Amino acid sequence: MNTTLSKSETTPNTQTTAVQYRRPAYEVVELEGAYEVHVQVPGCTKEGIQIHHEKDVLTIQASRQNVVNADWKRIHREIPESDFQLKLNLNVDINSEQITAKTEDGVLRIHLPITEEAKPRQISVD
Repeated sequence: MNTTLSKSETTPNTQTTAVQYRRPAYEVVELEGAYEVHVQVPGCTKEGIQIHHEKDVLTIQASRQNVVNADWKRIHREIPESDFQLKLNLNVDINSEQITAKTEDGVLRIHLPITEEAKPRQISVD
């Protein structure tokens, strides 16, 4: 499902314009002691990706680089030109200091380590 979100931004001359965002396809993988989020952001470079973690919300924004040769004539466009935004509500405590991210072949991989306090533990019965 492709969802378009809109956000109002103010330009320097105080006019309000609407910015279109699309919700990218993503998947969450559970690892031992961590989660990994795979977000599909085709056409985005690492310079155009912003990741923000605050309390229990992870926000990902990615801007696309639309580089088209001036001599080309577009026949068909499979993917819309809008930027991506994804907000994930986290239901487990994440160690913000150890979050890592890398992008390769249009896929952003974010490693979210779980804090020691939130990890499951075995409790012995006396």
